[in-house]
Amino acid sequence: FWLKLLSSSVVRSRHKFQFLMSPFGSFVASALALGVTALRFEEIAVNHEEGHQHRLQHEPKCTLGDIENEVLSTTDIFMRSYHGDLEWLDHSVPSITESMQCRLGVLRDVLVIVPEDDVPAFNEKLDAVWSKEMFPARLRHRWQVMPSRVKVVGDGYQEQMLDKLHSDLYSNADHFIYLDTDTVLVRDLTREQLFDDVGQPYLCHRSVAKCGKDCEMWMQEHVKPMVGEGEMLEHEFMCLGEAFPRYLFAHVRFVVEEHKGAEWHNFTVDARASGASPWAEPGSAVGFTEFNTMGAVMWRDFHERAHWLDTFTSDLDM
Repeated sequence: FWLKLLSSSVVRSRHKFQFLMSPFGSFVASALALGVTALRFEEIAVNHEEGHQHRLQHEPKCTLGDIENEVLSTTDIFMRSYHGDLEWLDHSVPSITESMQCRLGVLRDVLVIVPEDDVPAFNEKLDAVWSKEMFPARLRHRWQVMPSRVKVVGDGYQEQMLDKLHSDLYSNADHFIYLDTDTVLVRDLTREQLFDDVGQPYLCHRSVAKCGKDCEMWMQEHVKPMVGEGEMLEHEFMCLGEAFPRYLFAHVRFVVEEHKGAEWHNFTVDARASGASPWAEPGSAVGFTEFNTMGAVMWRDFHERAHWLDTFTSDLDM
């Protein structure tokens, strides 16, 4: 239901995933998934010279549910951000909140994790959006702005990845969905788009051999140093909008620390205390990664507990 104006960097697929070029040269599957597409607002056309801007405001196109008596789900959105992304909340917050109004029992809370100094600005921005859009106050309380529990000095990119590997420390949710601050839903999110008939989450993968050198780089240069060798390195798992299970996070942290040893342990301890220096693999400038590591460990250690969808096959034609 959102206006979509796509630039040439968006690759449209006949499948229900839509692929967006990431800043790192690989594709990110915006997997709101399986029917719901996410659109990064960098792709929206804005004509500043003429003073015109495409507006995405509208009345909810659904029969609103009884949120006062909603039976809440145990699935939270995890949105890691910082003050530079505040402007995008004008777009992402209405789209997500409308979905929460129209589809009860799908999403519980939206966890907005930001550096501690940014917490007041994000709360003020959310309050302003609520005042403008006139959403129910009850839903405002379900947008929780929290200070980050990790700090990587001088490297916000590593900091936000490390935060995602600690998602289970921010709430008691059974599943966490990752969305960027500059993402909007173009259709309401339903449980059927996140989980199969037996409650297993849909997770994506694709063949590294078919994907090419970018996927090989992620798996060989970033994931392998974190978790070691294995068949899971033959696949790439970088998607947005999936519901990762709670039990995965502590296990991933254990696996990575067991493989990397004391140096990684000290890095994470420092990050959760006063702050850590940016991580670099011994003898190289390669850092680490979160989504592909989570996907690889899920594939290897909990393979039967997810419904896997191959982005190169008709599995996505659901």
